[in-house]
Formats: sequence, C-alpha cells, structure tokens
Amino acid sequence: MIRRLLKLFLSGKGVSTVETALVFPIFVVLLLGTIDVSRYFWTMYAVSHASNEGVRMGVLSEATDAEVMSVVTQVLTSSGMNKTPTVAISGRTPGSDVSVSVAMPFTFLFIPKLVTGVVGLTSVSSSAVMQYEP
Repeated sequence: MIRRLLKLFLSGKGVSTVETALVFPIFVVLLLGTIDVSRYFWTMYAVSHASNEGVRMGVLSEATDAEVMSVVTQVLTSSGMNKTPTVAISGRTPGSDVSVSVAMPFTFLFIPKLVTGVVGLTSVSSSAVMQYEP
C-alpha cells in the first residue's frame, strides 16, 4: 500500500492540475482588477471631458448655470455614465475665471471593499478653469 502511494506521488501525475488550481485564482483577480482600473480611467476621462465642456459653455455671456449643468450632464450621459454628478460653477463675472468642478460617484465592481478600504476612492472629480471675457 505504501509502495503504491509512493509510486503515485513520485510519478508526477496531476501536477498540471495542481499548478492550474494555484495560478487560476491569481489570474482571475488580475483580470478583474484590470477591468476595474480600466473603468476608473474611463470614468476619469468622461468627468474631465464634462468639466471642460461645462467651462466652455460657462464662459459664454448668454449661458445660464442651468445650461452649463445640462451640458455637463449631457456629456456624461453620452459617455455612458448613469449616476448623478455633483456640479459646482463659480466666478461667472466679467474679467474673472470661470471654474466648473464635476464629481461623479464611482464604485469598483469586483473588489470594492478592498480598493475602497486601501485607497479610499469613492468618487472621481475634475475641474476646469477659463477666463470669462465679455
């Protein structure tokens, strides 16, 4: 009996199965982490683009704050964002800088507690500034 077990142990059968069982979870975590990080960068780009478009609308003299918020929301919606952004507009007087800040909540899909606990990332924000010239 012991001889059979020793022969089976030394034969090397099933080594690839054990290696796969050890490497596969690591591969899956790396794959899902890559997807989450890619989503984060996509959201960061969309929020940056929305703040740029908002400030471009904000420097126009006939534009209202509601129209600026509408442009920001439209850009985010066309980028596939379905959460409600926080938009702050300041400095809409002639000769001053117009600032549009956009913040969008973001949650990681696959390992949210780990990333949020370690990094503390719960939203993506961006701001853009242009000078308001009448």
